[in-house]
Amino acid sequence: MLAFSTRIPLTTRERTLLFPTGRYATNFRVPRNVARLPRKRRLQPRGHTVYRLSQQALLVFKPAGHREPEHTHPYSQTLHVVAGELAVTSKGRTVTLDAASAPYRVRAREPHATHAMQPTWLVVTRHERDEGPATRQRRAGPS
Repeated sequence: MLAFSTRIPLTTRERTLLFPTGRYATNFRVPRNVARLPRKRRLQPRGHTVYRLSQQALLVFKPAGHREPEHTHPYSQTLHVVAGELAVTSKGRTVTLDAASAPYRVRAREPHATHAMQPTWLVVTRHERDEGPATRQRRAGPS
């Protein structure tokens, strides 16, 4: 549970709306203050930066011109560009992704390279099991 040290007082009306009393209320004490939401902070990365959002999701910043040479991963990934433009080369063809593009799937152990053509923010989702046709057939069992 997150706790913030800055608190704001509620008016009586706000407290009544948030914490009803009377026959519909539950038995709990009405807090005098409610935690304030944290202020928004601008992320100001310097160069290629990776932020871990969860076990499976990463928020990645790539500055304009950033290139990653051809490489592979033992897991599949979904690339979703939030802002900017990213060229992904895989299987000899290059696809340009931007914020309007559908998420791009890179299969496990599939060689791929990336090039940020503009400053780019993307969310990379990691999938431990590759959900390709071969995986689905293996799960179904032998025929």
